[in-house]
Amino acid sequence: LGLAYSPEYGGNVITYGFEPYLNVWNPEASVSRAFVGKLEGHQATVMACDFIESSPNAVSIDEKNNVRIWDIRTLSTIQIIASKSGSGAGMSASCPAIMSKTEKFVVGGKRLFFFDNSAVARNLKTFNEDVVPIKVDFNPYYAVIVVLTKVDMRLYDALTGKLKKVFTELIDEKSNSDLSVFDFGGRQRKFFLGDNGGFIRSFEMKNGEYLRHVNNPKDQGALPE
Repeated sequence: LGLAYSPEYGGNVITYGFEPYLNVWNPEASVSRAFVGKLEGHQATVMACDFIESSPNAVSIDEKNNVRIWDIRTLSTIQIIASKSGSGAGMSASCPAIMSKTEKFVVGGKRLFFFDNSAVARNLKTFNEDVVPIKVDFNPYYAVIVVLTKVDMRLYDALTGKLKKVFTELIDEKSNSDLSVFDFGGRQRKFFLGDNGGFIRSFEMKNGEYLRHVNNPKDQGALPE
C-alpha cells in the first residue's frame, strides 16, 4: 500500500499495507538481512505513514483515524492520538504531512489538524530513562522478559536484552488507575492485568490487544492491597 524512507539514524524504510502493523527495514545496513522488525499497536489497518524530519520519529494513521508517533530506534510507540477523544476528536484522517525543517506535522482529512512533536517530546519520558518496575517475569512461549510499570508493559528479548515492544494502551479509561500486577494465562499466550482501581482485564501477549474485563470491582469489591 505504501512506504516511507528516512536517511536519518542509519537509513530506514517503513512499509505498510492491509495490516494493523508496519514493517521496518534497513537496506543500508544489510541487503540480505534488511528486515529490522515491526511497529505494532494499531488495532485497524494502517493507511499512511511518514517520518518526521531530523528525528527518530515516524507518524502513522489507521483507518479508524487513530494516530501513533513511533521511535524507530526502539520500535515503540511514544504517543497516541486517539480519534475518539482529546486532540484527535472528530478527526477524519487520510494522510500525514511533515512540515519541513520543523518538528510539526499536519494530519489531513475533512479538516487539517496541526501537531507539534517537540512539545510531545518535552512532556514524555524516553524509553531509555530509568523506570521503576512493579513486576518482572519471563514468558517462555515468546522468549521475552516482561516488565510492568505503573503506566505500561515492556517486552525485552530474553537472548539479546533488546526492547522489542511497549504496550501503552493498558490503563482502563473508566478507572484511570495505575497498573499494579499481572500474570500469564494458559500456555503463556495471554496475560491478566490488574490496576489500583480493582479492575482485572485480559490481553493478548502477542500484541497487547485488549480481550475482555474479568471482574467488576463495584460488584466484587476492590482488589486487596
